[in-house]
Amino acid sequence: ATAQASSQTVAQGQSVTLLASVSPTGSYTYAWNGPVGVTFDPTDAATVTTSALNTTGTQTFTVTVTSTPGCSTTATVSVDV
Repeated sequence: ATAQASSQTVAQGQSVTLLASVSPTGSYTYAWNGPVGVTFDPTDAATVTTSALNTTGTQTFTVTVTSTPGCSTTATVSVDV
């Protein structure tokens, strides 16, 4: 499987929606990680919304996508605040 996520720019204090696109299509689990203090809603979906981003600069997020047989891949996305 391969995963992709698109980088973007937001204003300080805004949340951001992150999307992981995976091919081929199938059944996957998603685990998002980001800077300390940032939460995700929902925590385990292809599309998540972060809590407010209050630290300026480039924030890096990763998503690890795991398929049913247990194969995984990781994508990184940067958000400029």
